Amino acid sequence: MKINKKLAKIFAGATSLLVFIPIITACSQKSKLVVGNFDSYMDPDVANEQAKRFRKNNLSYSFYDNNEILGSLIKSKILDVQVASAYEVAKLAKNKLIKKINWSKFDLKDENNQTITSIDGLQKIFTKEVWAISNAYSSYLGDIDNDGKNDQLLEYMIPYFYQDLIFAYRGKKIPSLDDSKKDVYWSDIFKELTRKDGTPNRFLYEQEADLGVGADEKTPISIGKNKTKIVAIDDARTIYDLAKIMELEGDNKNEVIKAINHEIVGINNSINRILKILNDPNIDQEIKEEDAKELKRLQKQLVDKQKELKTNVFLPDSSSVRYIENKLNNISNMFKNTHPNSMHLKANSNDVLNDLAMASVAGAIAYSGDIAFAANGGEYTTEADSKYANMKPTSENFHVVRPKNTMSVLDGFTINSTITNENEQAAYEYLHELCFAGLNKKNSDGESKILDYGLNIHRNKTPKAIADYENSTEDQSEVGNVLEDSGYLYTPMRNFDYVQYSPTIKPIANYVLEPNEGLYGKTGFESDLLQEKMIEIFEIDPKYKTKKERQRKHKYIALLNEIINYIYNTYQENNRFVFKDTIINDLYQQKPIKDLIYEYLKNLDLKVDQRNFVHYLLLKFEAIFANINEEVQERVALNQILRKIFDVQLNTDTLEFPTNDLSISNLKLAYLAFREKI
Repeated sequence: MKINKKLAKIFAGATSLLVFIPIITACSQKSKLVVGNFDSYMDPDVANEQAKRFRKNNLSYSFYDNNEILGSLIKSKILDVQVASAYEVAKLAKNKLIKKINWSKFDLKDENNQTITSIDGLQKIFTKEVWAISNAYSSYLGDIDNDGKNDQLLEYMIPYFYQDLIFAYRGKKIPSLDDSKKDVYWSDIFKELTRKDGTPNRFLYEQEADLGVGADEKTPISIGKNKTKIVAIDDARTIYDLAKIMELEGDNKNEVIKAINHEIVGINNSINRILKILNDPNIDQEIKEEDAKELKRLQKQLVDKQKELKTNVFLPDSSSVRYIENKLNNISNMFKNTHPNSMHLKANSNDVLNDLAMASVAGAIAYSGDIAFAANGGEYTTEADSKYANMKPTSENFHVVRPKNTMSVLDGFTINSTITNENEQAAYEYLHELCFAGLNKKNSDGESKILDYGLNIHRNKTPKAIADYENSTEDQSEVGNVLEDSGYLYTPMRNFDYVQYSPTIKPIANYVLEPNEGLYGKTGFESDLLQEKMIEIFEIDPKYKTKKERQRKHKYIALLNEIINYIYNTYQENNRFVFKDTIINDLYQQKPIKDLIYEYLKNLDLKVDQRNFVHYLLLKFEAIFANINEEVQERVALNQILRKIFDVQLNTDTLEFPTNDLSISNLKLAYLAFREKI
C-alpha cells in the first residue's frame, strides 16, 4: 500500500504534460485511458514521458489513498488500469472486476528465448517473494475460471513494488532493539517507546532526546522537552494489522491463547450439537435448513478463530467495532501511562519520512520504502548548504529494526474487465514500458540492459541515432551539468530510483541487494565520490551550454578522474588509502602524470601556473584525499543499512486478506476512537 509521498514533486513545473482527472468527474472522460495509482507512486518525469507517448489515447491519471475505494471506481468505469495491493487484487479478481493478464502481450522471453504466454514462465522474471505471495492467495481465489484448478494472483496482476512495515530511529543504537543479534518483536519496540524506568528515554514526550551528533561529527542533535518524539503512518488497516500482530507478542500472550482455545471449544461443541440434530431422521425440514445454515456459519467461525492461534493480520468478515477496538488496544494500552501527545499519526508519508530524515522525531513506524527515502536524506537530500545538511542520517545516528513478525505488501497493476479494446492495447504498451522496458535486451556481457546507465539525452534513442548525434559536426544547444546529466536509461530502473520501494523484477532486485558491487554495495561508488571531490577541489565548472562543450568536459573530467582513481587504488595499505608527499614523483616514473593533468585542466578552462605546478597538485591531491577513508567507510555503512531496508522478509501469515464492507466501516469507527487515545 502506497501512502502520500512526494506528491508536490509531481505537480512541479508549469510545462507538465500530466492530466489529473478528479475521481468524481473522471467517468465523463470516456475517450481517455485512465490509470489509477496511489499518490506519487511513479517518477514524475516517467509519468510525463508516458503522457506524451500516449497522447493519442489521452492518457491521464487519477489518484486515491486506499485500496477499498477501487471496487466502486471500477464499477463506475472511472479507471481502466490501476495499482492495487495484493489483497485487493484478490478481491477484485474474485468479483470479476478485473481481467486476466495476457502475458504474451509483453513479449517477455524465457530461458529458451521463447515468448512467455502464461505465469509458469515468469519464475525467471520475478523474485521468489512475488511467487510466494501469488501462491498464498490461491486458496482464497479458488477456481474462478472453472478450469479445474485454483487461480493464481499473478494471473490478475503485474507486480510493481514490494514493502513491509518497519521501525527506524535516530541517535545511538539501542542494544535491546538490535535485530542483528536477536529476534525483535513489535512488542519490544513499543516497550522501549513507552519505557519509564528512571533512565533517559529519547522517545518520551517530557524528556529531552539526545540523538548524538550530526553529519559533521561534532554538532549535537537533540529534540527538546515536551515535544512529540514518535511518528507513525496514519492508516487504519496498517495500524490494525500492527495491533493484531502484537496480540500474540505481549505479556498476556498466554492468556490470549487460552481465551481463543476456550472459544474454539465452545464453537466445536455447538457444531457437534448441530451435527447430532441434523443426523436425526425425524427432524423437521425447515429446522434442518436453518441448522444447516448455522452449521456453515459456525464452521467458518471455527476456521477464522483457529487462524488467531498464529500471528496474523486477519480481519474477519462482519467484525464488530468492539472486536476491532480490543485489537487496537494492544497498542493504545502501551501508551496509557504516557503523555497524550507521545505519538503523532500522519497520513502523508512524506511528512513521516522527512520528520525522521531531519531528526524532528526520534523514531518512526513506516513502510520500508519511506524509511529508505529518509535514510537518503528525505526531500532535502540535495540541500548540502542548507540548515538541514547536518541533520541528515549517518550510520551512527540512523538505525533500522525489522521486527520478527511484520506485515508485507505487494502492489501491482490490474486491468479492468470493462476496458475498451483500443485502451486495452494501449494499456499493455504502457505497462510494458513502465515495468519491463530493457528487460529483453542484452548488453555486450549478455546481461539485461534494464540496468543500463548513461547520458539522459540518449534515452529512447537507438545506438545509430546516438552515434549520428554525437558524431555530427553541428554544435547543438545543450544546457546541462556533468554531475547531473546521467542516469538510468530504461524506465523500470528510473522509476525504482525515484519510488525507492523494493523491486519485484529479479535483475533489479539482485542489483539492489548485491553486497559488493550492487547499487548499495561495498565498492563501486568510490569513483563517483572522487569525481565529485575532484570537481569541487579543482574548482572545475561542470556546467555546459552546447553539445561540444558537454563532450569536452565529460572527456577531460573522466580522464582526470582516471588519474585520481589510479592514485587512490595504487596507494592502498590494509584497504586504506595512504597519502604521501612523494606521490607525484613516484608516479611520474610510471606515467607522465604531471603533464597529463596539466593538459586536462587546460582543456577544462583552468589557468594553472606551470612554475609551481607540482606544489599546486600536492595541495589539490591532499584536499581531495582528505578524509577519503572515513567517507568511504561511512558510505559502506549507510549502504549496508539501505540493503537491509530493501531486503524485505516475507511472512505469508501476515499478509492481508480481503474482508467485507461491514468490517471496513467498523474499522474506521474503531480507528477514530483509537486516535483519541494516542
